Amino acid sequence: MQQLYYAFLAIKNSGGNNLIKIVSLSLGLLIGLLLFSRVAYEANFDNFYKDVDNLYLVKNKYIIGGEDKGSSHIVMAPMAPAINDEFPEVACATSVYANKEEEPFFYEERKFDLKPLFADSLFFKTVGVNVLGGDDRLLSVADNLFISDKAAKLIFGNENPIGKTLMYMHNYPYTIQGVFSTIPNNNSLRGDVVVSFANVKKQWGLGTSWDGGDSFWGVVRLVAGANPSTINQKIPDVWRKHFDFDRLAEAGFEFTSYLSPFKTLHSEDSGVNSTAIIMSSLALIILLVATLNYVLISISSLVKRAKGVGIHKCSGASSGSIFGMFLYETAILVLISLLLVAGSLFVFRMQIETLMDVPLAEIFSLSNLWVSGLVVLFLFLTGGIITLMGLIGYVGDEIQRRRKEIAIRKINGATVGNIFRLITGSLSFIALPAILLAATGAYIVGELVLRMFTVKAVLNAPVFIGGSLAVLLVIAATAVIKSWRIANENPSKTVSSE
Repeated sequence: MQQLYYAFLAIKNSGGNNLIKIVSLSLGLLIGLLLFSRVAYEANFDNFYKDVDNLYLVKNKYIIGGEDKGSSHIVMAPMAPAINDEFPEVACATSVYANKEEEPFFYEERKFDLKPLFADSLFFKTVGVNVLGGDDRLLSVADNLFISDKAAKLIFGNENPIGKTLMYMHNYPYTIQGVFSTIPNNNSLRGDVVVSFANVKKQWGLGTSWDGGDSFWGVVRLVAGANPSTINQKIPDVWRKHFDFDRLAEAGFEFTSYLSPFKTLHSEDSGVNSTAIIMSSLALIILLVATLNYVLISISSLVKRAKGVGIHKCSGASSGSIFGMFLYETAILVLISLLLVAGSLFVFRMQIETLMDVPLAEIFSLSNLWVSGLVVLFLFLTGGIITLMGLIGYVGDEIQRRRKEIAIRKINGATVGNIFRLITGSLSFIALPAILLAATGAYIVGELVLRMFTVKAVLNAPVFIGGSLAVLLVIAATAVIKSWRIANENPSKTVSSE
């Protein structure tokens, strides 16, 4: 307990240095946790469904005019049910219409924006989502729907939603026949309500036969141990019952169907993988910067603390006790930083969720507790602040190191203005190239990151120039503040103490 007590005293007496440490650690932890959490959130995509390793999507590979047009998981409605009927290796299959975004639903004149899926009675069994109440066979009847437990809680509170009516666009009634477990956002096939597949044709007029369009997901669940390659080899024979491949080939149109693992749908996106690599790299760099900044500031203060450590040693403290005291001090500062991070997440929760388009509750779920993510702009600005803290730490160390030199110069007639010019000139020699390299690197990295997005922000040169000047101004102000006391103290005392 004595070590903890002395650690508190050391923190209390260190003043500004600890403030810089806490700010640096807080920013590093905040950005690092958010970015690593976001990467983990993406890595856990489509892991909500039961036995996802047995879940597959029907995909079509197209060749048009002799040119490979790639593959698509959007297929014709009868394909998945046909595979279910033809192959004993298939446990069940379903077709899903998932092209709708959030739509307006009303209950007692209150509006709720809900994302609908349209599926048949085998949807929950095939995809692997728990039904919490109701008979899923009722999804075969038009105008019926199932609602997620989260949406049901939002709309009906603690009331039983089964049997109640939701109005679509004020003029189309749906009857709630059951409740299912909410599908988290990091899953490719998710919805707040699952509407009867019969409504695809009845309400929207879409074709669902072999003559209809390819607007549907074909989801297939295989029995444990089944080999999808065996099914893929036989699918062309099944399709010949429904397509004239020779006539299609004459028209320059060819396609082949195959089963692809469901869980690879998200990871096959090259943009997702690039984003994960960039986020992981940036998170690691920022945490390293924050850690090294903390270490440098701690080292720069060791000269001042040498006397106190010597007194502890003279009083019988062992090397282990001294080391433990420093560990306690670090633990306290990290704990304070974590509290500040938690407070920042609470205060800026809405802004962060808006920027990331993901609820923090899902990012910091039990499976993603060490992760999170943040947009590039927030990362860029905050990363600059963290780097600035490193420069401020350097300023303090540089001034403290040259304390004796400053005292000698004052004895020889140097004025306070001469001292300021000496310090700022020395720091500018380091700061100006560093700021130039940082601004150039930030612009290049920003351009590379923005290429991954369809809607791009414009990186204007005046923004980088203004930011660089602001950093330079802060460095200069820090140098003035930190050197003021040394420039005005009695030089004879400084020389004698050295």
